Amino acid sequence: MKANFTSRALTSCITAALVSACVTTDVVQSPEEEAQVAVEETTKGQEGAEALAIDESRSTVRFTGSRQEMSHTRTFARLGGQVSLDGDAVRSLWIVLDVKSLVHGNDALSMHLLSSDFFSAFEFPTAGFKSTEISASPGEGHTHWIKGHLEVRGVRQALSFPATLVVDPDEIHGVAEITLNRKDFGVNHPVGPDGDPIEDEVPVRVEILCKRAAPGSRPGLQTQ
Repeated sequence: MKANFTSRALTSCITAALVSACVTTDVVQSPEEEAQVAVEETTKGQEGAEALAIDESRSTVRFTGSRQEMSHTRTFARLGGQVSLDGDAVRSLWIVLDVKSLVHGNDALSMHLLSSDFFSAFEFPTAGFKSTEISASPGEGHTHWIKGHLEVRGVRQALSFPATLVVDPDEIHGVAEITLNRKDFGVNHPVGPDGDPIEDEVPVRVEILCKRAAPGSRPGLQTQ
């Protein structure tokens, strides 16, 4: 699957491996709970790993849908996740989105996006990405290369993309932009309300920030 990315300063965190939940029988977890379970699995056996929660108030995931000369951008208001570090090396990433949080007010477009024509949010309330490999790979416009799986609408696809990850003593910041094909995830609705064809390619931008603990409280680290 092709992923066209333009990175600025982000943790290859975008957009993510989805944990789909059945609304009739399963207990629906919050994005933070989904992320915590995944991170515990990811960091299991990684002695000294530093697991950092994504700061929801300073992180964003947004996408733009287009038809002919018109486009609409929507942002997910709620997300969860964590980044795992080994020293200053990014080891793993997990992001979970609350799909229904893309609604802004009660506008008709956002409500349509939640329907089975697009995200089918009531059947699949979360979407997410889980990395399988993160490697330092400096290049033009990026610092790392990330591989993993993105799940949307219960469809899981392998994803590989460049991203910029900035690891500072007190925080991690990252930005990435990727273009996905909506049909790869079963979003096949052909036209908008005015009959114009909907573009298959959907640009997605992810920006995340994680705060780090004081050095003396990090796993395996001691202040002098």
